[in-house]
Amino acid sequence: MFSGHTAITTLCIYTLLESNPTLKKFAPLVPLLQGVVMISTRAHYSVDILIGFLIAVLIYSNKYKLASFV
Repeated sequence: MFSGHTAITTLCIYTLLESNPTLKKFAPLVPLLQGVVMISTRAHYSVDILIGFLIAVLIYSNKYKLASFV
């Protein structure tokens, strides 16, 4: 299982950075901070958060390939 919270947040941040590159300093902190909070509140396991982040990166890096199927 993976953390959908982390995946969606990471995808949103990557998409936001396309339109507003001035946020490059602070954007990586959002998924990181969310992951720390979710681990500390025991909402998810650390592996779930890592897999959620990796899935988001894979989806984002293949977005043009995936769009051709839609």
